[in-house]
Amino acid sequence: MDNSLKKKLVACLLGIACIFCILLLSTNRESARTVSSAQVDSLLLKELSAFNIPSHKVRWNRVDVDSNFFRKDYHVRLPGNVSRTWFHSELSKKLHDANMKTWAKVDIPEQDMKIYVLNDNTIIRSLNVETDTSYYRQIHPAVVMVYFDRAPDEQLLNQINTFDEPISLVLRVRSADQAEAWIEHLDKSRHNFYFWMTDDDYYPGADFNGSRFLQRSLSIAEVSSRPGLLFFQPVSAKPDPGFFEKFAKRNISLVQARDASIISHKDGKFEFDQVFSSFLKDAQHGRHPVTMIYASKENMEWLANGLIELKKGGIWLTRPNLVNGKE
Repeated sequence: MDNSLKKKLVACLLGIACIFCILLLSTNRESARTVSSAQVDSLLLKELSAFNIPSHKVRWNRVDVDSNFFRKDYHVRLPGNVSRTWFHSELSKKLHDANMKTWAKVDIPEQDMKIYVLNDNTIIRSLNVETDTSYYRQIHPAVVMVYFDRAPDEQLLNQINTFDEPISLVLRVRSADQAEAWIEHLDKSRHNFYFWMTDDDYYPGADFNGSRFLQRSLSIAEVSSRPGLLFFQPVSAKPDPGFFEKFAKRNISLVQARDASIISHKDGKFEFDQVFSSFLKDAQHGRHPVTMIYASKENMEWLANGLIELKKGGIWLTRPNLVNGKE
């Protein structure tokens, strides 16, 4: 084969390779656009919902990029008590998990923020974010408690401390001796703690033995300087007259935990998300819900993410309400 023929053959092969690459890149780009268009809208709407932004505060316009592609340009009016920077930060995290990225700029002097969503180096969505001081997001209270069925370990306690939230601790004990031994592990804890006596656990249809509960409570009070107890009194049970006063006189705090949702050691990520989602919705409806979460490394990691979602939804964590008015 002479040199001239070789050159023609090489040029032909290179031409075919270039055409193939162009077709491949074009296909990948169109595929990325198609997938992202469906996914980014879902993520955007989900994040707006997480921040409790009313639908009438969100609108969008169509922006034609070329004959084959258009993007949505959203206009979002955030409530006066929601930071645009925080909104952008949380949105960026969600989109990053889906292989998208964002960048933003702030217009001067209006201070309005423009957020661009990119996929495959292409702007596929844009958001004009303004602060609307004509409305403010409602703040709702809720209670998160973490319970231990063993002596609390320092690592988990430190992890809970990093949340910097008023999360109450619960010790699920069988006796006053066990309670006394476990209290030593809470000397450095800045969280309130309560005792959950297992013999008085609530089961549907179970009778509530007030005298038995009071007797065991007194034994706890002897070993703790700040005794507080959970009790699971059924709706149908009617305590004796003066029942709560007996505890108040002895400076024993009582927390009604009958309606608390419980995430146990048997529950996995799916169950955690289901219970926590219902808990969040109850809080947003102003029901002041209580959830009790088993103390484990996995649950605390999931709770860390859950607390972020609570803040987005305008949920303010508080200490549990006491039925006898003593702290």
